Amino acid sequence: MAVVWGGTSGYLQLGIDVLSSPVSVGPRTQSVTLTVVYYIRAAGYGHGGINDTLRLGGRITGSQAYSFSSAWNSWDQKEIARRSVTVPTSTRQQTVSFSASTGPVWNGGTPSVSRSFTVGARGYEPPRSPKSPGAVWQRDGLTRVSWKPDYTGRDGLYPWDGVRVTRYKGSVGRWETVASLNWSVTSWDDTNAPTGEHTEYTLYAFNSAGTSGPAWCGTVNTRPLAPSGVRAVKTGSDITVSWSVPDYAGYFTGFTVYDNGVKVGDASGGAREWTHVSPSATGAHVYTVSAWTANNARNTVSAGLKLESERSAPSNTVAILARPYAPQDLSPSGVTVALEDLTARLSWRHNPADSSTQSYYQLRYRQAGGSWNTTSITKSSGQAYRLALSGVGRVEWQVRSWGSYKPGMEAGASPWSAVSSFTVENRPAVSVTAPGAGVFDRSKLSVEWSYLQEQGSGQSGARITVTDTADGSTLDTAVLQGSVSRYAVRRTVLDGHEYTITVQARSESGLWSDTATVTVQVKYAQPPKPVVSVSWDEASGMMSVQIMNPAGEPETVSNTVERSVDGGSTWELVADGLPVQATVTDSECLSTGTTRYRVTATSALPSSSTVIVDAEADSGAMWIGAGAGYADAIRLPYNPEVSFTPSLPGRETYRFAGRVMRVMVDGVGVDRSWQLAARLIPGDDTNCSPRDVDRVALTPGPVCYRNPDGVRIYAAMGSPTLKRGTGGVCWDISCELVEVEQ
Repeated sequence: MAVVWGGTSGYLQLGIDVLSSPVSVGPRTQSVTLTVVYYIRAAGYGHGGINDTLRLGGRITGSQAYSFSSAWNSWDQKEIARRSVTVPTSTRQQTVSFSASTGPVWNGGTPSVSRSFTVGARGYEPPRSPKSPGAVWQRDGLTRVSWKPDYTGRDGLYPWDGVRVTRYKGSVGRWETVASLNWSVTSWDDTNAPTGEHTEYTLYAFNSAGTSGPAWCGTVNTRPLAPSGVRAVKTGSDITVSWSVPDYAGYFTGFTVYDNGVKVGDASGGAREWTHVSPSATGAHVYTVSAWTANNARNTVSAGLKLESERSAPSNTVAILARPYAPQDLSPSGVTVALEDLTARLSWRHNPADSSTQSYYQLRYRQAGGSWNTTSITKSSGQAYRLALSGVGRVEWQVRSWGSYKPGMEAGASPWSAVSSFTVENRPAVSVTAPGAGVFDRSKLSVEWSYLQEQGSGQSGARITVTDTADGSTLDTAVLQGSVSRYAVRRTVLDGHEYTITVQARSESGLWSDTATVTVQVKYAQPPKPVVSVSWDEASGMMSVQIMNPAGEPETVSNTVERSVDGGSTWELVADGLPVQATVTDSECLSTGTTRYRVTATSALPSSSTVIVDAEADSGAMWIGAGAGYADAIRLPYNPEVSFTPSLPGRETYRFAGRVMRVMVDGVGVDRSWQLAARLIPGDDTNCSPRDVDRVALTPGPVCYRNPDGVRIYAAMGSPTLKRGTGGVCWDISCELVEVEQ
């Protein structure tokens, strides 16, 4: 190690160096020898002959005479003592201290030094493995793991901090830690031991130095799960039974096969099928299978030496040859059939006991409460029959079938099926009562119909479809519930189009009527075209639109006014639902240029007629309107000035490595500000007053700005500035408008 020097006194320093043997401490190091070397040196000074005593302190005590001299202005040094001490090691780190002092020397100096040295902890060896490891099956879901300790105390080489238990499962093919226990524990119960598994257990002891080698506890086979996919197949006069189990090598020791719950055979652990030789030729065979496993005596209590699974789910049924079971899935059943269909299709499902297909069938039927009518035995694999309908009422019927066992003979017939029944009724009748066929003179269509069912079954629903015959497109379709007999078509029928209307009604018995159809040609009259006059009012900055509705059929009930400031490309609503003979004023028209108005007169049908007129304005003033409809407008005719500044607020430029010029990035937003200036002349009624400017500027909401250039914008008005010279008469006004969406 390096020398540690003490402070300077009398131009002298003392130093201590510590040498350790061995240099480092290991688990088997019982002691270390520390050699302490003491030094003296001049602190940039020349000393004549110094003869003095070095006093030792700390772990090493005593004294040592020494002599020392140095050249002028030098840092000469000299070893003046060397001592050794043996320190026993410990499992904990130790700190050893040493010190030395001398003087006073010839010039009065008393230099001294102290230092400490750390002896490392001895540490441990990795632990020894647990002894006598064992794993014992106790019951389903519980395996007990046990061992004996093999450790030393904390002062020994092989202490234990704990024990780790790992478990292997054949289903996943890997080991996993299932418990980490205190060093003093000697057994552990696996209360989550998996069922149907080949398991193994291994123990590891551990401490701060590492982990022991494995201590294998042995194999524990837990109770198997029942085999799956059990299937029985007839092969000649024998039946082969097969099954599936997980592929765990050596886990299964055997299988037991049961026929209708009676054991009929055993198979080896490697088998996956077994043949039942010459089983009974009468009756059905249904098989189940159980699986077996075994454990070594050292790994189980006596009950676990042989473990049988539960029995599997039953296999399919196999019969050598047997009469079928009663047919199933009879149809129709519990429904109503229309007498107008003349026949009812009866169907069923042949239900074999021996997997053979249907060879014959026989039906019987009757009116409810009447006698059975039985058909002849019919040779057919088809499972359907057409029954002629003779009248309304409830019909009951049954069927029986034959397979390959004594086909067509009474002894081979299945039992009669359960009685199935259905009701025969007349279809309901429906007729469209409105609109009538021919010309239809309105744009809104409602469909009405009448309903009748002879047996008195009420209407439970209806289907309505309206189709444009020109292109076959569906205008509207609806499915209604209940006894409603009127439907308002949701879309407008168009003038000059032809439509086909179809209606079907459903009875409470579930029968649909035949389709009732009517065709209409839409041709509705338009109200008289309105007479429109327009005029510009320079005093208010408004356009007056006057509407005169002539008398005629159909008469006008309301008017709509729209404006366009771009020659008719786009239209804006001015007023809707206006009465006849109405006048409307527009504060958003152009103050200079052409504003186009579209006036639509609407009848009660409703039908409509439209007139378009152009309105001219030629104002030399700027206008700023605020409030409802922007009708509160101020007029600025004197010295009007305007400028505007467009910008893209998202536009930025950036420097990129390797690019000579900057790179520009644009956003999608647009800012456009307008700067206005004008002069106000007090007492002149053709312009506004400062009070008017104040009122408009303080009105909430955007303003509508118009000027002699034909500009019309909507904007947020900034605070206006009005100024004049002291004692002056005229006011100069200026403000900024920031354009906004309407």
